[in-house]
Amino acid sequence: MKDSPYKGISVALMVALIIMVAMLGMLLSILLKEAASVEGPAQQGLSRLAIVTLALLGLTVLVLLAMILRLVLSKVLPPRTPKPTEHVDAWELAGKRFQLAPDDEIEDDEEEDEDQPPAPDEE
Repeated sequence: MKDSPYKGISVALMVALIIMVAMLGMLLSILLKEAASVEGPAQQGLSRLAIVTLALLGLTVLVLLAMILRLVLSKVLPPRTPKPTEHVDAWELAGKRFQLAPDDEIEDDEEEDEDQPPAPDEE
């Protein structure tokens, strides 16, 4: 089975996400320890920063889990084979739709134009 050309990018992205999860986890633990040791507006600011860090950590974990799930499912499930599309000749279809006037009608129109006298000049 042929490997996907994006496999290297996928692995690199997973490694980057794992590193990001570790760094956000360490930042969150530092922020929570510092928030417990200070008082007043500094504690409130550190708590807000910890909440934002926690949200980023949760989002990163979700993306990482989705990538891992996709990787596992691609290995477990058989690959989908696309159905071959049937060839449609657009020029042939257009030729079937387009209808020319029969030759005798075209000749009749020309004969009618010749029989009529020229229009008088308007001044």
